[in-house]
Amino acid sequence: MSYVNEFAAAADLAELVRLTADGVLAPEIGWRGPWENFAEATDALRGRRVTGKAVFDLG
Repeated sequence: MSYVNEFAAAADLAELVRLTADGVLAPEIGWRGPWENFAEATDALRGRRVTGKAVFDLG
């Protein structure tokens, strides 16, 4: 499975960042770990064992 963004997303992403910074939007982080654990995160997301978003820490 792959995802291709075929539209300009910069304005939408900027709005999401603004809403988060203003406290209007509170994203739920369900998994957090190092980039090297990408396979673990994807497996957990696809298996629906994670509620929310996955956040990768870059070293």
